[in-house]
Amino acid sequence: MSHTPETPLQPALRIVQNFLEHLFAGRLPQALTLVSPGARFVSARGAQAPETLPLKGTFMGPAGAQRFFELFGEMLEPGEFHIDGSFGQGAQVALYGRLRHIGRATGKPFATDWALICEVRHGLIDL
Repeated sequence: MSHTPETPLQPALRIVQNFLEHLFAGRLPQALTLVSPGARFVSARGAQAPETLPLKGTFMGPAGAQRFFELFGEMLEPGEFHIDGSFGQGAQVALYGRLRHIGRATGKPFATDWALICEVRHGLIDL
């Protein structure tokens, strides 16, 4: 039986995982230190999202990321968040999975797939 040794995480993947760990632990200020001024946070529904959705649009840099995650928290009560996989090469990183939260306005479950696709430059999430 052969054993494939574990390889150390790519530095870029580790930075993105640190970002998510800070978010999940409620440490938004620490998470934001890993976001570059050029980073864009975009709702997955993009143009198809209703105009009334507060998360519609593009949120730029640490201040935009802060607003994005504050709105997310206002809309949804945290529940389950699963990372199903990750991959990347060099500075490019992608993580994907599933989440299931509760809508604060309705009390109903909100379940969806999610993905985070980014590039890490100079130790910061940049794309």
